[in-house]
Amino acid sequence: MLEQHAAWIDQRTATSRAELLERVLHWLPNDGALDLPGGLRLSRTSRPTVKRHGVSTPALCVVLQGAKEVLLGNERYLSLIHI
Repeated sequence: MLEQHAAWIDQRTATSRAELLERVLHWLPNDGALDLPGGLRLSRTSRPTVKRHGVSTPALCVVLQGAKEVLLGNERYLSLIHI
């Protein structure tokens, strides 16, 4: 029963990710950024980017496809999406 629930959660997560991706691609069909009301920013890049140094305000990053790597001091945070 636990395995069935885990499988349902995995399927629901994949469905939600696909729906969110479809909505983001509607508003941002090409690489770039779009600032929305309330401080929300959509960004899209289809190629690896160069390493940039900087300080950011607290943010939430949602990776819908591919991977995102963040280096913070000696810590490395990697997010991989398998669809």
